[in-house]
Amino acid sequence: MRMLPVLPDESLFSRFCRTTTVYGMSPSSLLTIIFNKPDMNVHPILNSGLKAISLHTSESADQLWHEQTLLPLFAWALPISRNEIMDFNTTPARLNRLCRLSNFSLGQRTLLKFCPVCAREDTFHYGVTYWHLAHQLHGVTTCHRHPVALESIHVPSSPHIRIGLMPPVSYTEQLSNEIDFDFAKFCYESLNIIRRKDITHPNYMDVLKKLNLLSLDGNLKKNVFYAHVYAKCQLFGEGS
Repeated sequence: MRMLPVLPDESLFSRFCRTTTVYGMSPSSLLTIIFNKPDMNVHPILNSGLKAISLHTSESADQLWHEQTLLPLFAWALPISRNEIMDFNTTPARLNRLCRLSNFSLGQRTLLKFCPVCAREDTFHYGVTYWHLAHQLHGVTTCHRHPVALESIHVPSSPHIRIGLMPPVSYTEQLSNEIDFDFAKFCYESLNIIRRKDITHPNYMDVLKKLNLLSLDGNLKKNVFYAHVYAKCQLFGEGS
C-alpha cells in the first residue's frame, strides 16, 4: 500500500490523516500495515519509524526526516543530542525527551495549528485541507504567508491520527500584528536554511564579547545581560 503523495509544506502527520480519510480505512488498519502495530503513536511534528514509513512512500527515510518533520530544527538547536535525533532507531519517547517536549509525553494536550486562509486556498487548489508543517513551529502564532492569526484544535488521544482530522474551512480569519507576521516569516526562512544546511552555530562567546556582556575573566555579566534581554522584550511588547 502506498501513502498519498505529499502536498506543499505538508507534515508527515497530515499525510497519515489524509491517507486514512481518502482510503476510508481505520487508523489502526493503516498503522498495522506500516508498523505492524495497530496502536503506534504518530507524533504531529517529531516522527519515528521513518524507515518503515518510507517503504510505503516515494521518499527515502532521510527525505521524510528533512522535509516532513521538524526534527532538523531540533537537531540544529540541540547539538549535544543531534546524533540521537538524527538516528532513525531512536524511540518516540526518547525523541520527546531529547527535544524537551515533556508536555506531549506527559499527556497534556498538544495543539494542531492552521491558517484559515491557507485552508480555503488548499481546498481550491487540491480539493482538501491539510496540516502545514511550518504552522506547527513552537511559538509561532501567525501564518508565514498571510498576516493572519493561526487557529488551533487539540491533538486527539493516542494514536493521534483520525479519519477526517483536517483543518476546517469555516473559521473567519483574524488579522495579526506586524511583529508576529515578521517572526513567522523569519522562523519559516530559518527552517528552510537549516534544511539546506546553509547555517552554522555561531561562537556564542564571541557574540557575547562583542555585545560587551563578558567580564575580563570571561564570565557572563548577568545583570547587564538580563537588562539587555529585558530591553529587547520591551520592544516586542510595544509592538503588540
